[in-house]
Amino acid sequence: VKLAGLDLLDSQAVDQVLSQMKQPRSPQLMAGMQEIILKWVEIMRTKFDVLVLPHHTQVVCMIICLQYIMARLKGVETDVGALICQVSTGEGKSAVLAMLAVFCAKIERKKVHVVIDDEELLLRDFDTFKSLFDSFGLKANVCVTPERLQTDGPTHPHMAVRVDPEADIVYCDAAKLQSHYARIAKNGNANFEAEYSQRVLLLDEVDSLVIDNSPNVPFVYKNDELSRFATQVAARFTAMGSVDGMARTPSEVRVVQVMQRAWALGMKMVPGQDFLQGAMYNLHVKIENGKADPLAWSLPLECRNFADNRASTIEFREKLFIMSRANVYRKYGALVGLSGSVGNAAEQEYLTRVYRAQVVKVPVFLSTCTGAAYFEAEQREVHVCDNEPKQLAKVSEHAFENRLKVPVLIIAGSRKEASRLVRELRHIAESKQLNPQDVVRDLTRSLYETNPEQFKENLFKVGQSVARGPEQPFRVSVTDSTGGRGVDYRVTNPQADKHGGLLLIITEVPRVQRDWVQYLGRTGRQDNHGQWSVVLNRGDYAEDEEKHGQRLEASTAVDTILRWGNASSEQKISGLRQEYHRGTRMNEICEYVWQHDLIQQAKDREVLVQLCNNYSNMSISQINQCAAKITGLNPQQVRTVAEEVGSAPRMVRANTLSQVTKSWAGQPRSVLLVVDRSSSMMSQDATLRGTRRSRFDVCRESIMDIFLHHVDDQDSMGLYTFETDVKEVFPLTEKGSQRAKIEEMIKGMPGPSGLTKFYDAVLTGINQLKDRAGPKYLIALTDGDDNMSRSQPQGQLVTEAVRAAIPDFNLIVITVGSDVKPLMIEGIKCWCSIVKSTGNIGSYIGAANPAGLGDAFAAVAEMITADEGHIED
Repeated sequence: VKLAGLDLLDSQAVDQVLSQMKQPRSPQLMAGMQEIILKWVEIMRTKFDVLVLPHHTQVVCMIICLQYIMARLKGVETDVGALICQVSTGEGKSAVLAMLAVFCAKIERKKVHVVIDDEELLLRDFDTFKSLFDSFGLKANVCVTPERLQTDGPTHPHMAVRVDPEADIVYCDAAKLQSHYARIAKNGNANFEAEYSQRVLLLDEVDSLVIDNSPNVPFVYKNDELSRFATQVAARFTAMGSVDGMARTPSEVRVVQVMQRAWALGMKMVPGQDFLQGAMYNLHVKIENGKADPLAWSLPLECRNFADNRASTIEFREKLFIMSRANVYRKYGALVGLSGSVGNAAEQEYLTRVYRAQVVKVPVFLSTCTGAAYFEAEQREVHVCDNEPKQLAKVSEHAFENRLKVPVLIIAGSRKEASRLVRELRHIAESKQLNPQDVVRDLTRSLYETNPEQFKENLFKVGQSVARGPEQPFRVSVTDSTGGRGVDYRVTNPQADKHGGLLLIITEVPRVQRDWVQYLGRTGRQDNHGQWSVVLNRGDYAEDEEKHGQRLEASTAVDTILRWGNASSEQKISGLRQEYHRGTRMNEICEYVWQHDLIQQAKDREVLVQLCNNYSNMSISQINQCAAKITGLNPQQVRTVAEEVGSAPRMVRANTLSQVTKSWAGQPRSVLLVVDRSSSMMSQDATLRGTRRSRFDVCRESIMDIFLHHVDDQDSMGLYTFETDVKEVFPLTEKGSQRAKIEEMIKGMPGPSGLTKFYDAVLTGINQLKDRAGPKYLIALTDGDDNMSRSQPQGQLVTEAVRAAIPDFNLIVITVGSDVKPLMIEGIKCWCSIVKSTGNIGSYIGAANPAGLGDAFAAVAEMITADEGHIED
């Protein structure tokens, strides 16, 4: 198409261009693209009376993607399992994805799934291109939450809660794809080869492929019989009654164990942080990754709804299916991702190894145009503040000073921080005699979920000046991390561009390179200038500073944080290999079990539940052995691409199948605490629930919390203290039969006095535990150096004891305050390292600031609870 010399704002010239575009083309790829682009141009002309053509970089990107897709769909042998195109933010990924979807659906006659993991962006893109899909007579749907379907569904018939298998094009998030797969798998006789080879997967961003969490997803299914029993258990908890003797079967024993922990966790859930109160049908709704998700099931939340009289029953679900994300995504006939960033070297290596992905970098359009202006966002200021109040003061000063010349967008690290910033900045605006609601605009996820129309108005006004005239002050907008990705903040004001364009103020640099690229992509778009500043709270990075032994300095803070993140990412991805192969094997087995309907009998269902709960510790051969206990299943007949990776260290000692299955059966645990009761524990520098308390008081209440909420009735618990000597408060005692007595003994612990006999106390604990069957936990705490263990002044006897490799022995040691010398800490770390090397928990927790003692005990509770691995959404 010849454009030279034409005035593209002239209607006759536009007609001339369209006439050229209608000339027939060949081969099929070019002819199909021509038809699709022509339709889009005509639609845009009808809407806006302007000629909108794809950039040549967009067209070349489409050609590359379609050549790959067509080859894959024809079964052409290729080394490329997935194609990832790196397309910078603001370069029109959405249009490319939509046109690829139309080509695959209309020309290739394949079903297409387009994945965008943000509902706002998902709806924006689908609505933008819905007319294009309609113009080709394609059935296109967008998947939304039940809540949105209820409010918007009557006027938007293209909305659905689930993926429609008959739709030509479906826009959805990754979770909807996973649920779609699970429904296919659950229905017997599914032919996955036929089902997926005729579908194309298009991804906006590669986050769904580069696993930020686990590569495997457990699916849970309701068990009606156990739901009724769980409801009875919850009723007992509500009435403060005992659940002793309620369980009559192994499944019911498991339910009681799980419900005890879920109830405790549910009562600790924080409204607005963990769930939205009464957000749907009067029920609490879980918040996941900063978003309210009405579809997310959580047993702790079920308990909280029951306790708050929001629900009269408990829905009890069991893990009965493990999905390997990679295993499912590879089933598609072709897989294409368009992404602003393809991640660091470790993430790119993961994509290559798991998906056989090839990366193509698409240049920025303006960088390929002669004489065109192209600007990258420029750094302005970087500050590292010592605390949160100083950070707020600097953010406020920087924002209100710069809003006089340019729009300001603050990107906070979380929705909670963003909402707090909105409140604080509005107070400051009011003190400056400004209209706080107008000058400070809320663009948080919380507002989007509660008042989407107001959110849209605020988004529209981001780049607009507050007043006309030579002085054009702008607004300060505040968003959270979700607003740092994919959202287009339009700024076309020439005065703002003259002064550097939209100013980003970032209050927490993300530790993921992909997120940082996305943040910076919110400004400096197309031919506009852009700029950014960073204002950090050092407290947000205290753990990283301690871990890496490096203090953040303003001049290098951004690079340092990204380097820390890359190191963490590399470590995480290097550890995914075993998890990936175990998940792949479980996915294959679960497919077979559901396809052949092999869990009709309770005993077979129980085997699958236990297998889904425990596979992550097992070797591939152990998974096969245990799966063989399901009637009608011969694992040798189930094809696999999983490689043998061995068992996790905790399972190495399980040499026989009976040992493995025994480890499932909820073996009673032995939990023994050894706690410092020397005089220094009276120091009033600890904190519990916001109240200043003595170190000893926090210990006593935390021990009670562990006993009540993290130790099951069949478990045993013991408590020893030490000062000048080691003293027994109560020996290892089964909780169920002695609950009231143990509570009284914890409450009646004598107060602190004397010196510190730490090493001998730890050795006493080991000796009490070493001959016990099942999992053993020794939790020790001290706030000072040992000065009384005459037979082992450096803890030599403890070192010998932990080197004996006691089966199923776990060690957690807490030190409090700054009086424990580095030499003693190194010895403790050595013990923990030895225990950890045997595949058990070996953890040192240093609470240098005694105010964090309660958090240290919370971490202990999490460790001894997480080891059971039963509570998952």
